[in-house]
Amino acid sequence: MNGFLQGTLVGAVAVALLAGCTTDVTEKKGYISVSDSQITLLGNGSEAQMVTILDAPGEITVETGASWLHTSDIVDNVLSVTADPNDAASDRSTEIRLTSGEATATIKVRQLGADGLGVHYRYLNDYRFSAMSPNGRWIGAIREEHTDDGEQGFIPAFIDTETNELFELPIIRQSACNIQGINCVSNDGKMFVFNAGATSSGIIDLEGNLTFPQGLKNTEDINWNDRVPDINATSEDGSIWVGYQFRNVLGYIYHPVIVKNGVPSLLPMPETDSQGRSWPENYNGLICQGISPDGKVIWASDYGSDNGGTVYWTAEDNYSTPHWLTDENGNITGGSFSFSPNCELVSVGGKTYNLADGSEYPYGVSSLSNDGWGFSGNSVVNVFSGATMPMSEWISENFEGLTIPGDCIVSRLSTDGRVLSGIRAEQGTIQTKIFGWYAFKDVQ
Repeated sequence: MNGFLQGTLVGAVAVALLAGCTTDVTEKKGYISVSDSQITLLGNGSEAQMVTILDAPGEITVETGASWLHTSDIVDNVLSVTADPNDAASDRSTEIRLTSGEATATIKVRQLGADGLGVHYRYLNDYRFSAMSPNGRWIGAIREEHTDDGEQGFIPAFIDTETNELFELPIIRQSACNIQGINCVSNDGKMFVFNAGATSSGIIDLEGNLTFPQGLKNTEDINWNDRVPDINATSEDGSIWVGYQFRNVLGYIYHPVIVKNGVPSLLPMPETDSQGRSWPENYNGLICQGISPDGKVIWASDYGSDNGGTVYWTAEDNYSTPHWLTDENGNITGGSFSFSPNCELVSVGGKTYNLADGSEYPYGVSSLSNDGWGFSGNSVVNVFSGATMPMSEWISENFEGLTIPGDCIVSRLSTDGRVLSGIRAEQGTIQTKIFGWYAFKDVQ
């Protein structure tokens, strides 16, 4: 794979155009079709990307949206695109706008950050969903596109943070998998997407193959009818996946699921929910949210209770006993939670707990590093000592002076601390949209 992002489809988008270059495409009515609707250029500007004009009503004019982007004359229906070197650590983006008569089309262009700076910042606002593998090697992303015959589709992409390469894979039809999110990405390069059509996971690998987890077999009291589980996390070696599935009897109840070497089974649930009630059929259950890299601890949240609770299982007894996470007074903890990459630290209910030694700390954070640094809004706190610093200062100290936009929120840190992920909010015309961002260091 090279450093270019390979697109597959072009939709005609109405934009204003200025004068540019021309070609002798046979005159027709209708639309402009090109080989690539989105391309990526190297940060050093050393290579060109070629875009083929597949169809157009007549002569084409071209406008670039930034002074650093350059296009050639269209020769034999091929447009050459180049860029000046990008001296910044972050990517930059713009677009090429084409017009032919009343027909228009847009090619999105992204240029990678400069090579050799040691760190990179990438904002994936061209993609609807994105997620990072636990070790930070792979970032998976999904953008929406239509197939040639007009069906809704999804373009999967992977970023290799060790090489700074971004590549797209063939489009996946909505009828094959209705992708409405990325649950997780494994260290071996599998993207587990949420398939809304079946409330389960689809799996996209680095070659663009789409597969599905094995379905659950019937138990004594539940007819699962081969329902496919929804996967939320994987162990470091990819041999264990965890997630959930639900059944609809009198209502919905969520069941935690473990998948070992491709074979799914149910994890045992506590006898009652976090409030001491029998598991109600109409709204409650457990959803697995995470697993430690070594596979020794699995975490789940109580879905639907008044203040929730956190359950964990350990490999020590082959995950046969569910444990409620409790505070020093024996009270079950509740509310939203986050855990460190190694799953030894858990922040829930305004406190952070160390599962290894049973200690607890009076700080609740939205995300955690293995060494106790927690991110909350625009600040960073060490849950062991209580020391705080601005998030921008922490990122600058740990990512070689990198500066990122002030509205970035940190979501998680990779297990080795090399890759940082988060989200940014953009206010759209109708609703606020959330996009992912990533900062990563070069491999030493």
